[in-house]
Amino acid sequence: MFQALVQKAQGAVNTAVGKVLTRAAVAVPLVIAAGFGIAALTVTLTERFGPALSYTIMAGLFVAIGGVTALVMSRSETEPQPLPQDAAPSLAENVAEFATPLLDRDTILPLLTTAGPVALPALLRLAARNLPLLVVAIIVALFYFGRSVRADEQTTGTPDEPVRSPHS
Repeated sequence: MFQALVQKAQGAVNTAVGKVLTRAAVAVPLVIAAGFGIAALTVTLTERFGPALSYTIMAGLFVAIGGVTALVMSRSETEPQPLPQDAAPSLAENVAEFATPLLDRDTILPLLTTAGPVALPALLRLAARNLPLLVVAIIVALFYFGRSVRADEQTTGTPDEPVRSPHS
């Protein structure tokens, strides 16, 4: 009885994950290409107008792009969405209602201890295949959190003790 429901949910998740991965596979090269295009445009503008004016032009271009994007996004958010009249519960609602009692601690803990040794080799293979992505993510996280911790340390000086600049 529940097997069909679980298979439908699994199929829906697989389809959604497939769509996301396909979009990411298309988006990553496009973002990289856009970065090279922006760099080429900046070099061309720098050769023609000089550094200060070319960077100002690029900043204005990005402000214009951001403004148009914000305008389009605000228009799409303000359009009223029609409300369904007495709609039947969706598949996600059915699965959530079915899975809620399964998510208590007494059920999850034994499940994780039994599934952990089985899933660990697959997770390690997945991590090994995506090692460059993981390394970049760790570097970005360390850079971001390292800077925020350093900024917090500099701004939380005591009132009696002045905050020292890095040049003194």
